[in-house]
Amino acid sequence: MTEFNNWKKSNLLLGLSKEHLHLLTMVLTVEQFSDGDFIIREGEEGKRLYIIESGSVQVLKESVLLAEKGVSEHFGVMALLDNSKRSADVRAKGDVVVMSTTIDQIKNHSTSAIYINIFSNHLKEIQGELRKMNHSSVAEIKEKMKVTSEAVESLKTRISSDLHDDVGTLLAGIAMQSELLSLSVDDQQKMEMQEMSEMSRDAMERMRDIVWSMDTKKDKYENLIDKMRDYAANKLGRSSFKYSFEVDGVEGTQSILPDVRKNLYLIFKEALTNIFKHSKGDQVAISFSKNETGLQLRIFDNGLISKIAKSEGMGLSNMKMRAEKLGGNFSINQEKGFEVVIII
Repeated sequence: MTEFNNWKKSNLLLGLSKEHLHLLTMVLTVEQFSDGDFIIREGEEGKRLYIIESGSVQVLKESVLLAEKGVSEHFGVMALLDNSKRSADVRAKGDVVVMSTTIDQIKNHSTSAIYINIFSNHLKEIQGELRKMNHSSVAEIKEKMKVTSEAVESLKTRISSDLHDDVGTLLAGIAMQSELLSLSVDDQQKMEMQEMSEMSRDAMERMRDIVWSMDTKKDKYENLIDKMRDYAANKLGRSSFKYSFEVDGVEGTQSILPDVRKNLYLIFKEALTNIFKHSKGDQVAISFSKNETGLQLRIFDNGLISKIAKSEGMGLSNMKMRAEKLGGNFSINQEKGFEVVIII
């Protein structure tokens, strides 16, 4: 396989030594395709990972062109996780040579370091794609808003669906695989695997929040309240904190503006995260109310703090910014504990 070298430049293989690359050559298969040949068919089981040595391929969904990939790029990456069904077609554009293998072959005939390295590189790619998707989605939505609101809603639904189905599945698989791998590697690699798992779970949670904030079917106060209750139960319910959650004067079926819904929830998450990380107390009281003056969100814990940590460290400046973005007020009360108050 000495005549083939372009596959070695793949981003998936960054950081691998010459020795590791040599080991990979033992499990790679050279495959050649002519113009129009299907390399992957949508719906078939995903067993192989491909890196393009020469030529280019088209990625299609229901005959619609989604992307083109060229020399040293890869596809079929879901094989890193499992044998789930392929989500799109991949077709040769002109004559194509690809190097392919299965993850089982990599695991069984090389070292765990190679698989971990590939896995880590793929996670970095996902994080980059998430950032690009976030920026491009906002730009695309703004552009569509110039046309019709119906088009915007359709676009938001498609984007959120794609995020949930494709990226969500990928991140969940990475988290699980990382945890499994950490059981069979040395201490240094174990730390890397655990960090990878935590990063992917954090990215997955952020992705879920983006999907939720874009979902126009979740535009009622009851949707926000349910989301906050679920987060409180997951964050505090399994800890030593005792907590209460009271709602007063808020009509659950009433609509809430998307920006208000999203930013209130993110402030709420940040406040609970601070309590979980910094509070020395054991009780949390959450109050969400509405009256003639507006909305009020109060989050109190009985942990005494002698000195407020830097606002950046506790996310206080970020919470204040979000409240002000909604035209509201953000304040802190340190009497007999620590209380965050948002009034909109």
